Amino acid sequence: MKWKELTSKSIFAAYFLLLSGQFLYWMGRIFSIHNIKWFILKLVIYAYLILWLYNYIKTWLGTFKQFG
Repeated sequence: MKWKELTSKSIFAAYFLLLSGQFLYWMGRIFSIHNIKWFILKLVIYAYLILWLYNYIKTWLGTFKQFG
């Protein structure tokens, strides 16, 4: 798999996760589910995004070293 395909799939996955998290958050607001669940959900989403950014930057640095 090429790195461009990998990054585009990662971007799509990150946006999908973020949108589904927002949807679940608003459903929780409507039905007023306890706050700790949404705290954990946000923690998971932010951890995923941070890992995705780390891998994205690492991939970019790898390609710069390869071609530079």
